[in-house]
Amino acid sequence: MLPHHRGGRGKSGLGGGIPRSTWIKYGAIGIFSLLCIKFLFFVDPLSVEDLLPFQNKTMYQFTTKFGTPRLFPKHAPLTVEHFEQLISSGYYKENAGIYRAEPGFVVQGGGFVHDKLSPLGNVQVEYSEERMVVLARNKDPLSGNTEFSIMLADNSAINAPQGTSPGYTAFGRVYSGYPTVVAIANDMAEGYLAKKNKDQAVTFNSIDTVSQLAPTTADLRAVSDAIHDAAAARFSVVMFSKTSCPYCKEAKRTLKDIGAEV
Repeated sequence: MLPHHRGGRGKSGLGGGIPRSTWIKYGAIGIFSLLCIKFLFFVDPLSVEDLLPFQNKTMYQFTTKFGTPRLFPKHAPLTVEHFEQLISSGYYKENAGIYRAEPGFVVQGGGFVHDKLSPLGNVQVEYSEERMVVLARNKDPLSGNTEFSIMLADNSAINAPQGTSPGYTAFGRVYSGYPTVVAIANDMAEGYLAKKNKDQAVTFNSIDTVSQLAPTTADLRAVSDAIHDAAAARFSVVMFSKTSCPYCKEAKRTLKDIGAEV
């Protein structure tokens, strides 16, 4: 008589003699595949900005006798493109500068006091949450072109639409060199310069395109602003230590790199 066959699971396999490890491997592959399909077809993929704390950004730095602030255009695509075309055309390289200073409120620059004509047409109003670098204009809502203002305070309420006014386009922010902007406002005579006093304007010695890592979140922007402002400020550090201090040289080098007098 043949021995009785019980069938079912053996010690090392699942029905049909397939090893348990093989079943586990195939099961894991199947689950992973289902998760991939779900992610690709049923979940919105994360943007790069959600994943990276810093990104390489194109900025524009204008050099003055006070320092070199950097502007980071963003948010308003038509105005940003317009501003980039003006810079590429060389509009701000000659007979252009800052001609209006109101400490605690705004500084304004462009070619106005030199009666410069724009090579481009005007641009319509666009809106942005971060209202820091604003396209200046007259009462005509469609007159924004070459002149821009840098806010020295939170002027969101002023820049927002009011009554028949559509407001002002905010298209960027000062990324670094903000103390320079404040210094210009405090040094110049308050208000608009008369055209006959155009030689008193703070001229743009140069405007260049640069690439720099920029923070992608509000919290990181606050930290970045604080670091740049501290680095741009003039300060001195007095060190008390023994001459044999093994870390003094490196500490002094680091402090000098950020502009401190040691």
